[in-house]
Amino acid sequence: FPEGGRNREPKSGELARWRRGIAVLAYNANGMVLPVAIRGVEDILPIGKKFPRIFKRVVVVIDKPIEVDELINDARKKSIEEISQLVKTRMQVVLTEASELL
Repeated sequence: FPEGGRNREPKSGELARWRRGIAVLAYNANGMVLPVAIRGVEDILPIGKKFPRIFKRVVVVIDKPIEVDELINDARKKSIEEISQLVKTRMQVVLTEASELL
């Protein structure tokens, strides 16, 4: 979870407090990020519950990969910030799409 954990208000359709850990990992690996949004799991296994609820709908939306090698330069901190902002923007788009499908 690039937000650092499960969103406490998943039905809002908004990302939780953003953390830059995903950007640091992508920067260090010089890899790519695959934006994925999963909606509906909050109905199957609400936070704090021990047993799942069955017969609920889940939506998974997978976006195009984000190539981070084009964003990497000598300024590590700036590169990580650019990667983080790009991933955050794309994740919000994917989450909005998943929310509309649910």
